[in-house]
Amino acid sequence: MKLNEWAGMQEDIGLIGVLDTLCNEQGRINAILHSNVTVKGELENWLNNFAYNIRKFERKNKWLPPDAIKGSAIVVGAGPSITDEQIMVLRNYPGTIICTNKSLKRCYAHHVAPKFVTVVHPTDEILPHFAHQVVRDNLYMSNVVLSTMTHPSVTDEILAHADPDKVFWYNPSTSDMFVENIDKTISLLSNRGTIDTGGNVGIFSMLLAYQWGANPVGILGLEHCHGPGSWAMWTNEQSDGYEWHYAPEDDMLYCITPMFKSYLHGMMQWYSDVRELRPDFDVINLTKMGVMYTRRRPERTKDGMPYMDVKDFVARYS
Repeated sequence: MKLNEWAGMQEDIGLIGVLDTLCNEQGRINAILHSNVTVKGELENWLNNFAYNIRKFERKNKWLPPDAIKGSAIVVGAGPSITDEQIMVLRNYPGTIICTNKSLKRCYAHHVAPKFVTVVHPTDEILPHFAHQVVRDNLYMSNVVLSTMTHPSVTDEILAHADPDKVFWYNPSTSDMFVENIDKTISLLSNRGTIDTGGNVGIFSMLLAYQWGANPVGILGLEHCHGPGSWAMWTNEQSDGYEWHYAPEDDMLYCITPMFKSYLHGMMQWYSDVRELRPDFDVINLTKMGVMYTRRRPERTKDGMPYMDVKDFVARYS
């Protein structure tokens, strides 16, 4: 930023506004640096994964159309605030459930079969989420949205138990001559042309719900912050510079890490832009924690989403 631009901005919006702007720019810079480091360290693994997976593609499976979802949808994340009681409420929900890989076992165990399961992570760390017997026995009921960068062990586990007609491949960032390029979806979120292939599967699922026509979209288990109990894992140096917030509803502090902040900044900017284009579209926070959703306010605010208890959401959109 040039000095004269900075000075002009200071006159227009004041020093606090300038500092906020600079902090946002720093967040974007951190996100870009993180992506560059990730690509440099993981590119060879991604290419090896892609080379393995390309033999597994079922070309008959087209990417789902924009009207694939009729009515409302709920994205089930894996944040620590999500409870078994909340998941059991979903048994009575007739809308579309999109589940991230980490919560899949929990959903099936409570007799909730998501219509879609999303996979973003490219290492074998997520293999245990699919190798559990309850997942193996029930995966055939769900559509699996699978990255071409998926680790071979995870690919084999999924394809051994999923319905082959319900597996939909996408590319994190390569030519869409082969399969649907997820850049088209990620471009809705930010101005970056690629997705961090170890990125946030919850936000990805929310974008898919929007792309496929869901309205409204409820998000459950997407705190994007650390709550009490996490502090013991951090040193003073690690926690320095983190963003702290106070939630009066719970009388406790929450903390946002730099990477969470970059995810949240992009998501809230996307939500604001989409609302201008489609005022009828809503994302409703069903997560009790989550500072960037303006805590648990029932009304929409300038910088946040409305909150609704998951029971109320299921009752209203049944």
